Amino acid sequence: MSEVTGVFVRLTGGESPMTILKKRPRIIVLEDDRASRKLLSVMLEKAGYDVDQCGEGRYAIDIAVKYPPAVMVVDVMLPDMTGIEVVDELNGHRNCRFIRKIFLTGLLSKKTNEIDSKFSFEVGGTHYRALAKPFKKSALLGLIGEAVESYELEQDKIAEEEAAEEAKKQGELPRAKVERTEERVSSKDDVSELDEDVEEFESATS
Repeated sequence: MSEVTGVFVRLTGGESPMTILKKRPRIIVLEDDRASRKLLSVMLEKAGYDVDQCGEGRYAIDIAVKYPPAVMVVDVMLPDMTGIEVVDELNGHRNCRFIRKIFLTGLLSKKTNEIDSKFSFEVGGTHYRALAKPFKKSALLGLIGEAVESYELEQDKIAEEEAAEEAKKQGELPRAKVERTEERVSSKDDVSELDEDVEEFESATS
């Protein structure tokens, strides 16, 4: 588990954030209440995720921009800014646009959450799933599981597209070399023909 202290992230085990991201899906928990943040982090770690904890929106943005996670669990009411503002700002960063975001909020009643399990917040024209506090563990883990799966599928698709583009470039390189070689050969032929013409001219005039 890691916890943001100021703008710094403390990672246990001496591992870099990028190394951790490759091992297991990484999640940022943005929750201002320390006890709730700790509880969420322990629950997610037991479910097989690596977790970074943040207590303020600005710190969460800083770390997400540097090391984009697969999913962010965002509390709506924060001491320095709202969770909606956090998500809106992150969406403006190119490397953060694929992060899945899930809102947790006390603005929804438990009754509302039970009636409409697909409640969402709209940010910049995009709807993000939300759960009311207190929430069921199974409900949150279910949403995170779906979000991680969606994120990984999209990352796989991007990797495949990049690999195909790289293969295309590599395939074009040999053709370009052949064309350049043919041009050089053609140039040599032209020079040879010119030499022959010169020799014929010199013989005729001697």
